[in-house]
Amino acid sequence: MIDWDNKDEVLKNIREDSWNLEYVSDRLKDDKEVVLEAVKNKGIVLRYASTRLKDDENVVMVAFNNDKSILEYASERFKNNKDLVLEAVKANGYLLMYASPTLKNDKEVVMEAIKEDIFSLQFASNRLKADRDIVLEIVKRNGKILKYTQDIKNDDNIISGFNLKLPSYFAEDKEIVLEAIKNNPLAIKYASEKLRDNKKIAIAAIKEDSLALKYVSERLCGDKEIAILAVEKEGIALSLTSKEIKNDPEVVLLAVKNNKEAFKYVSPELKNKYLTVEKFIKSTKEKIKQKEVQKERATRSRGRSKGQER
Repeated sequence: MIDWDNKDEVLKNIREDSWNLEYVSDRLKDDKEVVLEAVKNKGIVLRYASTRLKDDENVVMVAFNNDKSILEYASERFKNNKDLVLEAVKANGYLLMYASPTLKNDKEVVMEAIKEDIFSLQFASNRLKADRDIVLEIVKRNGKILKYTQDIKNDDNIISGFNLKLPSYFAEDKEIVLEAIKNNPLAIKYASEKLRDNKKIAIAAIKEDSLALKYVSERLCGDKEIAILAVEKEGIALSLTSKEIKNDPEVVLLAVKNNKEAFKYVSPELKNKYLTVEKFIKSTKEKIKQKEVQKERATRSRGRSKGQER
């Protein structure tokens, strides 16, 4: 039977397993030699030390050098030590959770935390959650963070246990939205209505992922340039275009060339007229060729007319 109030026995057992600090007497949990022996091998057992030793610089630093997560158990003065907290959050952004309110409101500390783990932003002060530089940094690392500018209670993609609400005006910030899209083109889903109707932003998203067409405005779903960009990347994207685009032989031809399955999304008029994708491709290619010949003839004719005028 171990006597947990016998220092020699306790030291022997702690050398075998630092977790044994949990069982020692309160008297020895306040013994610096005993606690140092424990934390030098397993810093996290600082949690079992006395309140006095959790405020002892020597003990805390030995524990910290072994395991940065001991910040949770250190006294308040260490949680308010900027150098210590910076070192902690650089190793694990989530340790921002245990920083003092003052340091949760320190831009340098929070920036370092989100560089290590963007989801640590939830522990920052409200002021810094609304800081444009901070938000710009996190969307560069994870574009879908833009979703937290909206009411996302019913969003299936929210992260369980992640508590963050960003100001809605960031969804209206063109630079932030573009950076989000560079990281994840489907982040356009969370842009403001105005920016989802912005052609430059829509093109930036669709260049990376044609399925981003699903989230642009109705007007842009009917834009031929955008439609061509989308279906050339993925023919099935034809399904996301307007009725007019689905009835445009040029766009449809590009779509079915990419993926013949796209023919199922063409307008009823084209489907009834050609019945099969093969007939559509053959007929449309012939018509396009005829138009090109006619255009070339017209160009030559204009050239001869100008020559005669001279």
